[in-house]
Amino acid sequence: MASAGPRDGGGATKPDAAPSPSPAPAPAPAPVPQPPEKPLPGDCCGSGCVRCVWDIYFDELDAYDKALAAHAAASSGSGVKDDSADTKPSDGAKS
Repeated sequence: MASAGPRDGGGATKPDAAPSPSPAPAPAPAPVPQPPEKPLPGDCCGSGCVRCVWDIYFDELDAYDKALAAHAAASSGSGVKDDSADTKPSDGAKS
């Protein structure tokens, strides 16, 4: 008698195994935040609007600064030192 071989389906061979899963590729880095567009000199009417274009710009600039800091921290890891906690606001008085 012949032994079970690959041709007769005797189960002696391994089915084609799927290739072992490779490590998942690292996610693409988040895009760098873009700064807000600065208003042109003619964009402000100068009449003291409640929500002046400059108010909106500075709000967007604050949000941009925070997003940029978060992006920098995320892209460089936890080794980033936040210098903002070490600085004291200056009121112009000398100590």
